[in-house]
Amino acid sequence: MSLKNTQDKSPQNGVTIDGNFFVILINDDGQYSLWPALKDIPPGWVKLEFSGSKDECTAYIDENWKNIQPKSLNY
Repeated sequence: MSLKNTQDKSPQNGVTIDGNFFVILINDDGQYSLWPALKDIPPGWVKLEFSGSKDECTAYIDENWKNIQPKSLNY
């Protein structure tokens, strides 16, 4: 009997439950979100033109989201 890693939530084929293709969303406060491409976009968010793998989208967010403070808190 083998023990399975209970922390591993991904299926055996390596694709996560949310898929392997993502889009970038942004809200009115200028906050970014990595979002599974096949899921409906939630209210209050707008899809940017960039899409790709989780790593590609994370790199895009890291490069473009310079001020993580919500715009509504800017004084």
